[in-house]
Amino acid sequence: MVTVFLASISDPPADRLQLNIPLNTIQFLCLHPSKWLRFVGWAIFLASEGYLSRDPDGNDRLTDEAALTDADILFYNAPGFHRGAVVDVDVVARRTKSQTSVNDLRDNNFSSDVMSRDGRCIFTHWRAEASHIISFARGSEWMSILARKRSIDPRIENINDKRNGLACNTAVHKMLDKREVAILVTPNAILDCNDVPLPTGPRNSSETRNRLLGSRYTLQHI
Repeated sequence: MVTVFLASISDPPADRLQLNIPLNTIQFLCLHPSKWLRFVGWAIFLASEGYLSRDPDGNDRLTDEAALTDADILFYNAPGFHRGAVVDVDVVARRTKSQTSVNDLRDNNFSSDVMSRDGRCIFTHWRAEASHIISFARGSEWMSILARKRSIDPRIENINDKRNGLACNTAVHKMLDKREVAILVTPNAILDCNDVPLPTGPRNSSETRNRLLGSRYTLQHI
């Protein structure tokens, strides 16, 4: 089990949160485990210069090709990160208040707009249904906070915005709702497309993949 201590997001700094992830799980998701863990840090802190170290003070900087073992204890350092950029600082604090309101009604246009755009399951090209990426239960206020923190432009203010949707088959829809899978988009600030193993299961049609213009959307079971 690889242990990663994250940078403290409190002011003044307090105890670090930690992640515990089996190495074989990381290897299944990415060909370079150290690089994938750096990606996870970036996804949380938006710190493109973040790095891993076996030294709590960050003096032993690991490369993206560094070999890891299940006995590794690592520290993620995010130099210069802005505390306000960490999504969960505001989102978690307001979670109990930011729920689906009476104004957040199921919108039939959401389903038709998503299916008109995607047509079939974007992962398997099988028959599909429209699914929210950020759960409908979160509500529009939660969606707006997330979009602001992630600098999504133009801003998404409505949980039923079609940009918060995708077409997927029923099985994938259920796994997304249960948070059993995640969608990894490459390339991103840390990972390239060739860092991620090619899927052995169903894939979208070559015609659809050609329309992605160099991007790759990988459904990863976590």
